[in-house]
Amino acid sequence: MVTIDTNIRLEAPAQYTNYAFDSMCQHPDGFYLGANENGLFLLDGVDDNGTAIEASFTLPLDDLGSHMHKRLRFLYLGLEGNGDVLVTVSFDELDDTHEITFSIPQEHQQTGLMRPVSRAVFGRYLRLKVENVNGSVFALDSIDVVPIGLRSCLRG
Repeated sequence: MVTIDTNIRLEAPAQYTNYAFDSMCQHPDGFYLGANENGLFLLDGVDDNGTAIEASFTLPLDDLGSHMHKRLRFLYLGLEGNGDVLVTVSFDELDDTHEITFSIPQEHQQTGLMRPVSRAVFGRYLRLKVENVNGSVFALDSIDVVPIGLRSCLRG
């Protein structure tokens, strides 16, 4: 089942997949409840009955303001959390991808991390997917890229 949760104040939707609830709410005291045909359930803890919680989001395609083909030189993340975060870089909805793991050095402290990006992945429209690894928790504050415009580009 898929549940959509919307923060009305921020106009920010979240989508929950493999979610056994058809609705959820935040109690005025700050905790969350999920509901289904079997009743109300308190949603708390760092896992789902012992199973790591998978979290990910994919940004929409973006040409970064340029019609030129490009590749990325570096990818910067500003974040906090624990464990690892995996970023998948792709272009133009093609199968070529480059996966980059960012290891958060100090638990729950703001940090900025930079990683190089493979020269083999290029195109006009960039797509980034960000996901946790083994149930790690993360809060992403910023994503910055250093694009390099390519004068000509042939795909074969």
